[in-house]
Amino acid sequence: MGNYSAYATLAFGSALALFLYPHSVTGVLSASNRRAIGRNSAFLPAYSFLLARIAPLGFMAIAAGVDKVAEYAPLFKQYGPNFAVPALILTIFPSWFAGVAFAAIAIAASNLWMRNIYRSSSARTARHCG
Repeated sequence: MGNYSAYATLAFGSALALFLYPHSVTGVLSASNRRAIGRNSAFLPAYSFLLARIAPLGFMAIAAGVDKVAEYAPLFKQYGPNFAVPALILTIFPSWFAGVAFAAIAIAASNLWMRNIYRSSSARTARHCG
């Protein structure tokens, strides 16, 4: 198979390690009962497939040459390779779709912040009083 064997073994190893990924462990530990664990386990391969669809965006950005666009040079200087996917979105999609994509990213980030970092004052008060 030549060089392609590396990709085949990577895919096989990733499939075997599917239930070691952090999102898999979170799905099991956050379950309320056995049935929820079964339901979460049934959807984990689909979730992992969707994550795998996001991974090539960095390679797509390199192939599209967004790092060479003069308009994005200051942003690449400031953020480095972390700006590759946003530059790809700005380059290949219409402006309205880029706005929707960035709004979805902002909503997801704020959701993570609210659930994992921010604690409401009532939760703090209840924790200290009890």
